[in-house]
Amino acid sequence: MQQIFLDLCNNIPNHSYMKKLALIGRITQIALIVVVCLLCYKTQCNKPAPTQDNPKPEKTAEASPFFKPDELLTFQLKDGSYRAAICTQVRLVGAEWMYDLVMTTYTGATKATYPNMLHSFVAGKLVPSEHNTDSLLAMQPTIGEIWKYAGKRNLLFTLRYHAVAHNELATFKDKFEVTGKLPVKDSFKKQVSYSREYSFKDFEEVFTDTDSYMKLLEEQKYPVHLICQTGDYCGG
Repeated sequence: MQQIFLDLCNNIPNHSYMKKLALIGRITQIALIVVVCLLCYKTQCNKPAPTQDNPKPEKTAEASPFFKPDELLTFQLKDGSYRAAICTQVRLVGAEWMYDLVMTTYTGATKATYPNMLHSFVAGKLVPSEHNTDSLLAMQPTIGEIWKYAGKRNLLFTLRYHAVAHNELATFKDKFEVTGKLPVKDSFKKQVSYSREYSFKDFEEVFTDTDSYMKLLEEQKYPVHLICQTGDYCGG
């Protein structure tokens, strides 16, 4: 590049001194641009690509979750009666916690607790499946008990998650009280549908008349002991 620069300068006539200076300035400018481009290209080539040893940082939640998976939540409606939901799972969506609550049919004058929940029901639905009997039993090992209860066979059991985001729950989390643990069986946590709730008013509308709500969505009620893990380790 230096030799090209000198050759260009020597070939310029002496009587064009001003033009010679202008051309030298232009050539210098072009040379600087070329050098900068080469340096940028070299920098990009030397930048390490993301690998398993150098992964991109994952998003993390800015706050701790209000509730934990499997916790039994009770809350009071305007008429003074109590209802209950199960916080089946807490998942991270982006950088925000999402709480998936399962409806129960508990209605009482006192707060829902583990012992009295054993006589209650969980909202769910049996749906057609392309899988055969053996495959369904492999996916949901205790589904046979639900078939026997419902008087139907070769159907897949599904739950509905009433999902609420952390920032929204923050405005009414004090309405809920943890009174124990009531885990839904793991095999029933995967086949689900979702309803999105945004306020405590939404929960009031859903839980005030659970029978009408389930009828609207063609859901049925199933005994807690068929859907949840019950035993000495629960309830505490």
